[in-house]
Amino acid sequence: MCMKTASYGKSNIEVFADFDAAPAGMAVLVAVKSGKYDEDNYWVELIPSDWGQAFRFVRHGKFSRKLEWVEPETYEVLVEDSGASCSCKGHARWGHCKHAKVAVLLIEAGAEPK
Repeated sequence: MCMKTASYGKSNIEVFADFDAAPAGMAVLVAVKSGKYDEDNYWVELIPSDWGQAFRFVRHGKFSRKLEWVEPETYEVLVEDSGASCSCKGHARWGHCKHAKVAVLLIEAGAEPK
């Protein structure tokens, strides 16, 4: 089990991942908690890349705090020596996002999906 905490914007994010429980070649379930009530669950897998370490995050569908259904979404994250980038709207707008931060945390923890 891998658990990391880091600053993200005005709040902290907590990352929980169990890489040992994943069968070889399968994605790993990662729970990301940001803020008091916001938690997203992702399947994370390592994907081929010629430029750095690349991950695919697939967010589970969920109900929002307003009890509205939020559809599943997929994001690709690339971590290079120069930084991390993500395909999500937040990274496109702000230049950073929790997906990229989580990928960096997972690499720093020495944990890699199989």
